[in-house]
Amino acid sequence: TFSRMHNGGKYSFEVGPSIFEGLDRPSLNPLRMIFDILEETMPVETYKGLGFWTPEGYWRFPIGTKQGFEELLMEQCGEDGPKAI
Repeated sequence: TFSRMHNGGKYSFEVGPSIFEGLDRPSLNPLRMIFDILEETMPVETYKGLGFWTPEGYWRFPIGTKQGFEELLMEQCGEDGPKAI
């Protein structure tokens, strides 16, 4: 999250949706919605994945496809995979 002051008002932004919703096309990402309303563009990079360190080790989550995410859960969770999905 980051905040900016403008014309006496404080505006806060959550950057998390940018990873999952993207900024490269119309989406439910609040920041993207603001750009669309203002008819503004900005250069962006599209993430292909997101990594997390957990007690079990490193997990690399694919971004963009439900199938890729479900395959990772099945791989990491073994017989409990269907419960995770």
